[in-house]
Amino acid sequence: MHPGNREESLSRRISFIAYMFVTLILEVSATNETSVNMNNSSRCIQAVPAVSAFSRNNSCIFYEYTLNGFCKGIITSLYVFGDQGTIKYGEIQIKSLESFYGLFDIGEKCGPPLIDLYCRYHFPSCDTTLEKPRKRRICQRSCTYLMDVLCKRELESVGNVAKTAPYFDLGMINCSTYPVASGGNGPECYQSSSLPDDDTRSTDCYHGIGVGYRGNVNVTRSGRSCQRWTAQCPHRHWRIPEDVDKSQNDSNNMCRNPDGSAPDGPWCYTTDPNLRWEYCNISQCPPREKPQPPENVRAADVQKWYFVLTWQQPKYGVYYQIDNFTIERKKETAASFTVLETLPYKKTRINVKDLEPATEYTMRLSSNNKYGRSSAILLKQTTLPDKFLLKLMVTIVLPFGLAILFITIVCIKFGPPCKSNVEDKSQIEIELPLKGGWREFPRLHIQLEVKLGQGAFGEVYKGELKNEKGAIACAVKKLKEGATELERRDLINELNIMVTVGEHPNIVSLLGACTAGEPILVVVRLAENGCLLDRLKENRANPYVNVENKKASFTETDKVMIARDVTNGMLHLSSKVCVHRDLAARNVLLDKNNVAMVSDFGMSRDIYESGAYEHMSGGMLPVRWMALESIEDFTYNVKTDVWAFGVVLWEIASGGKMPYSALKGLEILDFLNSGQRLKQPEGCSDDTYQMMASCWKQDPSQRPSFGELVKIFDQKLQTKSV
Repeated sequence: MHPGNREESLSRRISFIAYMFVTLILEVSATNETSVNMNNSSRCIQAVPAVSAFSRNNSCIFYEYTLNGFCKGIITSLYVFGDQGTIKYGEIQIKSLESFYGLFDIGEKCGPPLIDLYCRYHFPSCDTTLEKPRKRRICQRSCTYLMDVLCKRELESVGNVAKTAPYFDLGMINCSTYPVASGGNGPECYQSSSLPDDDTRSTDCYHGIGVGYRGNVNVTRSGRSCQRWTAQCPHRHWRIPEDVDKSQNDSNNMCRNPDGSAPDGPWCYTTDPNLRWEYCNISQCPPREKPQPPENVRAADVQKWYFVLTWQQPKYGVYYQIDNFTIERKKETAASFTVLETLPYKKTRINVKDLEPATEYTMRLSSNNKYGRSSAILLKQTTLPDKFLLKLMVTIVLPFGLAILFITIVCIKFGPPCKSNVEDKSQIEIELPLKGGWREFPRLHIQLEVKLGQGAFGEVYKGELKNEKGAIACAVKKLKEGATELERRDLINELNIMVTVGEHPNIVSLLGACTAGEPILVVVRLAENGCLLDRLKENRANPYVNVENKKASFTETDKVMIARDVTNGMLHLSSKVCVHRDLAARNVLLDKNNVAMVSDFGMSRDIYESGAYEHMSGGMLPVRWMALESIEDFTYNVKTDVWAFGVVLWEIASGGKMPYSALKGLEILDFLNSGQRLKQPEGCSDDTYQMMASCWKQDPSQRPSFGELVKIFDQKLQTKSV
């Protein structure tokens, strides 16, 4: 045998022995890692079976990068997806880049990420995190940022050369073929560290897409616990967040967004083998920018010496963390504005005094937060002339008084016409409250479809709201035929309250209304999964009947999340100084993700109106959900809503059973006065029942607040004590 052949043969043998040795080490390491993970998470079930050494070696090749070129430090000893041809082709491409690199005038910002992606593109890692080996590719966002921002000038030159030179792979600069990163979706792609993300550190909320979030939430939106980032069971993966990689805390399973891999905020792999990853329930931080200006600035009660200036808070005022409003004034003859007053965010009106009659004033309003002042809203208003009241008496009041006297005489003599006029006036008075702050839809834009449900006086339909951009699904509430004026007033009252309450994820939010003509239509957000009470009843039905059609039962975590959603909604209502008065499982709706939303404010009353409540004689009262003091003397406040929430919690735990099913009417009052309460439902935990019982304390001051209840449920979800 030729000496050269002997040396080559010996070299191949040594390389093969080294390859088998490294393979053995990697397999033992993988076995030990799995063993450690299994010990750290008892009875951990892998989501997919581990890839065997045979399967990996059949799709991938071990490669030890020994060249001193561009890829040193990027490509070391690793399994490459492909075969020997892949290795040879990659080495040719690297040498080609080295030869031409100096010809393209590569900038400092472009060079490192270009080389990094170039090496990883031609030596793709062998991904064994799923059921079979796959190529770990580069993420599309990394490619487009390189092409469109960092290396736009340089890659235009490379692209021109690549069209005529056979040494460059045109596929590399075609970003449309690259996979899009979406959290933990497998197979996972490689995301460049050069991507610009808002990495501002935060703990209570997240900026941008959450790259800098460092809070301690470790539960997903559906209540599932997060898998440790350093663990590979039940889900094997590539992504390790920066702070976890540098941390000595082995129990770190907090929600993160490593490499900006998910577009909608922090996430984590779950401990559920059937769900690889999920977003976490973390809110976005307020924008670090100037706020929006006040809305609907108006002047009311205009007189000679003063007028009342009113406005509405900006739609996203709380989100922008507005501190206060600045009100400025300028008389028509003045050269500049003077600051009249700076009012806190909750104030939305001011009495502008010490004015001159028949004079034009320009008012300027703006919102303020820690980032500065909003653009200003201007309003011009002229005060009344000094002799206005005398002219009003002579020209309007006197003739009007004579007309009233004439109508009174006619009514006394003829009777019926007077009755008709009174009815018309009553109709006008009823319609006045309809002029609210909602969006008024033309009736032709609202199409009613299937009926979703009905109560004693109202009906709810699934509908379609059409506009210039298309149509959206919605729910539409209207009165039944033959409804009384009192019931009509209640629907109008509900509409006004929904405007006051505003938007919240756990409240059925108002989209708008149609109040022109009859019947009045109130258009609200659609709850795809319907009424909580119906779902509870479905889930406690006979498990052996209609098994195929039966929806998945609520888990204990699901129930806690629904209860937490209801308390969140009620906390928002109480923050608006609004009492519900009819909180029950039938008035809680679920969206397509089973997020609970409090609905039906028909019996609600804004306690700003009078500070107290009066019984509606002849009305139908929800006695089984009412607090003891509500039944006895018709008292309604936030604490009576807390009592009703305790009953809702009992409904959730019992599977939607009827409270006090063996009692009727006043028997319930006697039952409660004797100190008795609803019994603990079967399967209900002691701590959950104690929470219900605390809501039913006879002394309202001893009942918990909705804020306290929200904290209890959040703690339950975080500690998994459900």
